[in-house]
Amino acid sequence: MRTPLNGILAFSEMLVGAKLDARTHGWAQAVHSAAQHLERLTTTVVDGAHAEHRGLVLRRDEFSPRQLAHDMAAIVRARTQAAGVPAAIHIARDLPEMAEGDAVRLRAAIENLIDNAVKFAMGRGVGFSAAWTAKPAGRLQLAFEVSDNGPGLSKSACTRLFRPFGQADAKTARRYGGAGLGLFFARNVAKAMGGDLTVKSTLGKGSTFKLRVLVAAKPPSTKTAPRKRTTLRSVTKAKPLRVLCAEDNQHGRTILATILSALGHKAAFVADGESAAARAQSKPADVILLDVTMADLDGFATARRIRAFPGAAGRVPIIGISGHGGDDRARTAQAAGMNAYLVKPITPHALAAALDAVTNTPDRATRGGKTRRSPAIRSRQ
Repeated sequence: MRTPLNGILAFSEMLVGAKLDARTHGWAQAVHSAAQHLERLTTTVVDGAHAEHRGLVLRRDEFSPRQLAHDMAAIVRARTQAAGVPAAIHIARDLPEMAEGDAVRLRAAIENLIDNAVKFAMGRGVGFSAAWTAKPAGRLQLAFEVSDNGPGLSKSACTRLFRPFGQADAKTARRYGGAGLGLFFARNVAKAMGGDLTVKSTLGKGSTFKLRVLVAAKPPSTKTAPRKRTTLRSVTKAKPLRVLCAEDNQHGRTILATILSALGHKAAFVADGESAAARAQSKPADVILLDVTMADLDGFATARRIRAFPGAAGRVPIIGISGHGGDDRARTAQAAGMNAYLVKPITPHALAAALDAVTNTPDRATRGGKTRRSPAIRSRQ
C-alpha cells in the first residue's frame, strides 16, 4: 500500500509546485490533499493493528498545546465550511504554550473525531473545545471535546464504537462508509497517553466525544526568529550531485529518479546492497541512498560495509530510506554509519532537505554521525 502511495504523494507535491493554471493547480492540490489523508488512514490501520498486539510506542516531542488546539480549530472551520455546516469553537485562553508528548498521534486522533463529527452533523452543526487542568508530578491533562448535532447513538451502539472494525450498525456503515478503526485507534492513543476517549450521545440530538490525555509540562522556551519555509529552490544545490540509489522496487526507482531529476541531480541505480557496495568502491558518488529493506544485504549491512572502505569511498554521505520509523530504527541507522534516515513516504522537500543537510556538514560524513529522520529534516538557515 505504501509504495504506490509514496508515488502519489511525491508526484502530486511536485505538481502543486509546478507552473499550472489556477484550475489545474486546484486539481493537483486536491489530489495531494487526498493522498495525505490516505496516508494518515494507512498509518491509522497500522498503528491500530500494532496497538492491539503490543501497545503503542509513544513519541516524546515538545509541542504547543495552544497551537495544536488552534490548528484543530482551523481544520474544524475549513471542513464545516466546505460541508455547509455551522461550527461552534471554544479554546481556553490559558492553554499551555509548551508540553511534551506524542503530538503526532494526538493530532491524528483529534482529526478523526472532527472528520466523524462533520460526517454525521447532517447540516446541524459541529462543536469543538479545548481545555486543560494541572495534575501532580509536573503533568497536564489536555481535554478536547468534539460534538455534532446529528442522529445520535443508542447505548448499545456506543458500546460497539470502540471495538476494531466496530460501527454503530450496518445501515450506518453503508451510508457513511469507513473501516471502523478510527475510534479504536483514537481510544488506544488516549489510553496510552494516560487518558481515555468517552462518548455521550442521545438519539435524535447528537453525540459528544471527549478525549483526555496526560502530557508533561514544559516551560516556554526562549523565542527565536521564525524559521523560513523550506522550498525546493531553497534546498536545491547549485551544483548537481551524483547520487547512487540502491532500490529494488521499480516503482520506488521511478519516484526517486523523478524527484532527483527535478532537483537537478544525476542518479545511478542498483538493485541490491552487494551492487551498491561494489559501485560505491569502484565509482564513488557524492551521496548514497540506501533502501533499508533490500533482500540479501539490507541497507544497514550495506552501510556498514561501505563505512569499512578506506579513504573517500568510506566517507561518502549515506541516507537510509525505510517504511518503518521509530527511535530504534534511527539508532540502528546511526550505528551503521548513516548520516540521515528518511521514513516513507519520501516527499521532494524531505529528500531535498536531507541532501542539503548531509552534504553541507563540516565533515561531510562521519562513521555513525548524527542521524536525521523525515519529516523533521529542515534546511539550515
